[in-house]
Amino acid sequence: MKKLAARSSSKVFLAADSLRAHHSEKAAALLKNHHDRIVIFRLPPYPPEPDPDEHLKSILKSALRKLPRPHEQEELNSNVRKTLKGAQNGTKKVKKHMITANPAVPKALS
Repeated sequence: MKKLAARSSSKVFLAADSLRAHHSEKAAALLKNHHDRIVIFRLPPYPPEPDPDEHLKSILKSALRKLPRPHEQEELNSNVRKTLKGAQNGTKKVKKHMITANPAVPKALS
């Protein structure tokens, strides 16, 4: 979270599931220290809609199917990195998914 806050020039929107580490005292302290830079959205234990991880996996699988089959591990790693970097830079897609998945997002964005 420290790196997220330091690297971003705008607010960071972070979706957290029910993993214990996301609810730890250390995580709570980090969020408290960076409350002006990081907005956290807690996902329910079993959300009715796909969570952001599922959305990202869908983007990744779809993109990798369109590429030629890699012959070496490093080629696969490179394809995955490029695809994830593209998804990371595709803020409109991410924003659209987050707004659809969580109606509270538009309020936080304003």
